[in-house]
Amino acid sequence: MHKEKCLKSISLIQVIMGIIVAAMSFVLVPVCGPMPNGKYMSCHYTGILITVAGVVLIVLALINYLVKNGALNKVLAIVQIVVAALSYMIPSKIIPVAIGVGMNGKTRYIGLCMKPMQCWHSFHASSVCLLIVVILALIYLAVHFVMKKD
Repeated sequence: MHKEKCLKSISLIQVIMGIIVAAMSFVLVPVCGPMPNGKYMSCHYTGILITVAGVVLIVLALINYLVKNGALNKVLAIVQIVVAALSYMIPSKIIPVAIGVGMNGKTRYIGLCMKPMQCWHSFHASSVCLLIVVILALIYLAVHFVMKKD
């Protein structure tokens, strides 16, 4: 019973972290708004990516909370790690994702503004939250593998 309570507690914390990640880019620490011409900078699309990742993390954590299938729970914890890692690597341009062509003819990628702006703070805060999600998923996996069933 102790193992089950521990796993459920971790899942609830993961749900809370998912909510924070989902709200980060447009509510808590918003990315840059539209430019004077009405177009958005790359950081806007980074904000959308982080928000979607937060929603996905919420869903995965809720499934982990509600389902008592050990194999599925382990897979979902690994998927959480992958989602969090991708949510960091795409805006960092470790994995470039194109969003179109700029006015200069160069390909535009999901990422941050070229000079330090508001979006940099949003991405750093999101990165910390994503790191916490990864740590929680690793703890979840460790509890699954280490603790004995009561």
